[in-house]
Amino acid sequence: MRHWLVGLTFVFGVTLGIPAADAAPRVSVTFSPAMSQEPLTGRLLLIFSPGGEGEPRSHVIWDDDAIPFFGLDVEGWKPGQRKHFDARVNGFPLRSIADLPDGEYSVQAVLNRYEKFTRSDGHTLWLPPDQGEGQVWHRKPGNLYSQPLKVRIDGKRRGRIELVLDQKIPPVAAFEDQQTDYVRYLRIRSERLSAFWGRDTYLAAWVRLPWGYREHPEARYPLVIAHGHFPAGPGGFRELPPDPGLAPEYSKRFSLEGYNRIQQEYEWQAHKDWITPGFPRVLLVEIQHPTPFYDDSYAVNSANNGPYGDAIQYELIPESRRSSAPSAPAGRVSFTAVRPADGKRWRFRCSTRTTTTARGSPARTPSISGTTKRSTSTRTGTRTTPPMRTSARRALRTATGSAMSTRRSRK
Repeated sequence: MRHWLVGLTFVFGVTLGIPAADAAPRVSVTFSPAMSQEPLTGRLLLIFSPGGEGEPRSHVIWDDDAIPFFGLDVEGWKPGQRKHFDARVNGFPLRSIADLPDGEYSVQAVLNRYEKFTRSDGHTLWLPPDQGEGQVWHRKPGNLYSQPLKVRIDGKRRGRIELVLDQKIPPVAAFEDQQTDYVRYLRIRSERLSAFWGRDTYLAAWVRLPWGYREHPEARYPLVIAHGHFPAGPGGFRELPPDPGLAPEYSKRFSLEGYNRIQQEYEWQAHKDWITPGFPRVLLVEIQHPTPFYDDSYAVNSANNGPYGDAIQYELIPESRRSSAPSAPAGRVSFTAVRPADGKRWRFRCSTRTTTTARGSPARTPSISGTTKRSTSTRTGTRTTPPMRTSARRALRTATGSAMSTRRSRK
């Protein structure tokens, strides 16, 4: 009788198929005691990559080409203790690991480590502090990861996968190593942010120096503040000619072949313009202001992030002035988009004003304008501020020394 039941179960299993949840691969993850003797807290991610160069952790994206990955929270996770991924664990773009299509994958696990923050507002939070990488979990120093493992997923049978986090992401290279004759790196401890977050918190910036800076120590310059997403290096400029052997890459975002080569050409031209005598001179400051939540603070005060606006205005900017001595800001650069009454075209205006220049000569006051169409459509809808025409783009690049492109919002 027992043999008959076993045979019947086998036949039904083949005929009717195994339920997806039962056939889903079961993955267990541990971390090596060599990585940490202390319990860890964070977000454990499991990535299945169907192919591509590099490790699976570098393949994770959020658009239509997203690869499957899954995540679960871990708290007080001890060395050697197993954490399990099964059909109940949430994922993206697939809801469950049971939905993985059959095929071969490279699988990898990564732990985005959290630390305890005791804030001045009374809240205690566990969050991933920025470690100089700009809140990019797959290359955040200190995060643990496993070696990629080749596996085959077969929906007709349940497989077991065991992964060990035995690798640790190293620290980022010193930003000071990127300094040149025209670029300085500044980093300060913010009293305001440190008080809010209950630990030492820092702001940093890249300061680009104008031509003639060292030859005219008594000169004073306008200060241009650029803030956006985390700048891992001084952006928009290249102090070496474009690489003639650079293989062209296709930009899916801009539907453009060879976009990487175009970038190098424009960055090289921007640098040549910047150091050419007669080019408008300013101190161009790009701010690094990541938070435990995101790669930038929006440069404002907020209940969740703290007083980043005040810290930038009253701590970082004054320090950037002092660190850029002997120059000091004595003017302003303003950009204005004006909508005419007919509503059909916008006008972009850029003006720069200073009080003195090198050797006390009269300040140069360029005034530049250009026109642009009213709106454009993107994946995120219709822009309120449309992209500028070439003339206006050139005007802004001339005034600030950096190329400007239409940026889709990541906010």
